[in-house]
This record gives sequence, C-alpha cells and structure tokens, in this order.
Amino acid sequence: MNHSDHLFWLGLSIADIVVEFREIGVKFSNFARGYPQHRQFKIPLPIDPPESIDDVDARRLFGIADDKYILLSAGSSYKFDTNEAVDFKEWVGKALGKAHQWHLVIVGPKPDKTWDILSSQLGGRLTLCPPTNLLNRFYSIADAFLNPFPIGSDTIMWEAASFGLAPIILKSDEPWSELLLGDSSEIRDGSYVFTDYNELADVLVNIAESGSLARQKNKAAQISAKDHLPDSSLSYLNKLLDFSLKINRVSLDELSEVPQSKLLLKQVRPWQSNESLIRTIAKSILLR
Repeated sequence: MNHSDHLFWLGLSIADIVVEFREIGVKFSNFARGYPQHRQFKIPLPIDPPESIDDVDARRLFGIADDKYILLSAGSSYKFDTNEAVDFKEWVGKALGKAHQWHLVIVGPKPDKTWDILSSQLGGRLTLCPPTNLLNRFYSIADAFLNPFPIGSDTIMWEAASFGLAPIILKSDEPWSELLLGDSSEIRDGSYVFTDYNELADVLVNIAESGSLARQKNKAAQISAKDHLPDSSLSYLNKLLDFSLKINRVSLDELSEVPQSKLLLKQVRPWQSNESLIRTIAKSILLR
C-alpha cells in the first residue's frame, strides 16, 4: 500500500499488488519503480465523513474580524518550509497584501520568528494554531482552503473538499511536481490553481467577490470528495478483493527497467526542501 509516493518502496519482486491512492502515484510507481500498471489498484484516499460544527464564537476566540474572509491551511512545519523554488510565507504575505479581505489561519506548524514576521507584515491577519486531529471547527469557519506548499497534504485537502471548500493548489510545470504539491486534476472542477503569488492573490480576490462562482467550485469539490468517504471506500475494498483473486504471483520477467536515478532526481529536486528525502529517493531506486 503506497501512502507516500515520493518515499514509497519495498522491492519490486515482493508485492503482487500495489494499492495506490493517487493517479500520479500509479504513474510514478510505473515510471520510477518499473512496477507494471496491471498490478496496481487505485483506491481513493479514505477520509472521515465531515461533521460541521456551528461555532459562532470561533472568530472571536481566534481574534478574527467579522468583515474578514478566513483562509485556512494546515500541516506539519516541514510542509511550509522554504526551498529554492518557493517560499510559503513570502508568497502568502504578498498575496494577502493584495487580498486585504482575508485572514490567514494555519494549524500545525511550530511557532517561530518567521511566522511572527508574517503576522506583522499582515497587520495581525494571521492566527497560528497548534496541531490537532480535530480540524472540523476550522473547516466549518473557513471560506477557503490553501493546500500547504512546497509539500501538500492530500488527506487534509480531501477533508477540506468534503466540507465544501475548493482547495487552492500550487501548480508547476516541473515533471512530477504533483507528487509533492498535490494533483488538482483529481478534484476536477472543484479546485483553484496558481503558479505565483500574484495568481494566488487573484484567486482570493475572485473568491471574495464572486459568490456564485465560489459556491459552484465548492459544490464540485464536495462531489469529488464523495468517493473518499467510508461508504465508497468499502465498495473499493470489495473491488480490490475481487481484483486480488485474479492476479497471479509477480515474476521478475514482468518487471521493467527504471530510468537513471540522476535523471529522476533532477526532475524532483526543484520541489524538494529536504535533502535527506532526495537521498532516500535515490537509494530506493538503486536498491530496487
């Protein structure tokens, strides 16, 4: 079961079936690992059903003015770390400098001086909250969800979509960048994409000013997320069982050659903020 496409590996001849959660994962396992696609089975990443909380005091608790829209993002600290290609705090600071209607709420990263600088830059329009598994209250009060970058979070992205929040996702032309940023194509019409902070600002302004368009996007996101909810997940597991009964043991003759690791690293590197992760990718390919 592949839950981390850019790190996943266990050796080609060990698995008779590899369960994937993303289309980009299916392609990457075939391209980078040489694993045959006819042995892969894709299941939408399971999430818990949304349970909205009518928390009228949340704005007051977080110190958010009544006239501000709430932009939510969530994830561990490393998902927001600056790398050579993008700087989350710089980009969001510049975007919200143009989109004055928005207040940023971020759940998960550890406080440090860089967040203090961003808060000062935004005139206090930043609320940094500690990690929690109970994100429902945040989804319930948010007007939009920004997927973390340079490393996105598919689980939280789909949870946000299930609450009717069309994710805002950074998009790059770099090969395989969807592995880290998230794949907007899987949400179809239920997402927004941007390539720089000016486009992010435009997205936020448009959400605030075009209510009907935002509602359409949010509805499309919620529809796309239905396959990830428990009822649908159970049906996919039944299909996986049927699929497994038709698959023979894997043989070495089926396994194809993989590209040179240096080529792959060159493709992944611009979106990678963690050097040890690059080494892990290289090692997993070379030891396949």
